Amino acid sequence: MINVLDAALSVLPKQVITYKKFKSRAAGAIGLIANVYYPAVTVIGSIQPADAQTLYQMGIANTGDIWFLWVKGNVLSTSELNSNDIIIDEAGNVYNIFRSDKWSSYPDQDWNRIFVRRAKEYGN
Repeated sequence: MINVLDAALSVLPKQVITYKKFKSRAAGAIGLIANVYYPAVTVIGSIQPADAQTLYQMGIANTGDIWFLWVKGNVLSTSELNSNDIIIDEAGNVYNIFRSDKWSSYPDQDWNRIFVRRAKEYGN
């Protein structure tokens, strides 16, 4: 059986993704509370725009800032991902993880679909 996403990634550009798992919140040197993350992990995957049909089924407006990260299941366990985790793409764009699940269309192929929202760039 052909692995559908492996085949797709042979055509789509693979991306180096930096994953940071949320650890806690702590006060910095000047007293501001900020998120603290475990050391970053690098994975290979692909960030693609979310399709309108999936967003509609989820009850989410298609605002253009929601993306899917496709990544091997053994790299990032969907059961361990939470909403404070972030990913950073090769261009430095930051995405907040808000949902993750096994790719239900092909559950036997060990791919995860991670729903991410691109963080807003303030001051640019």
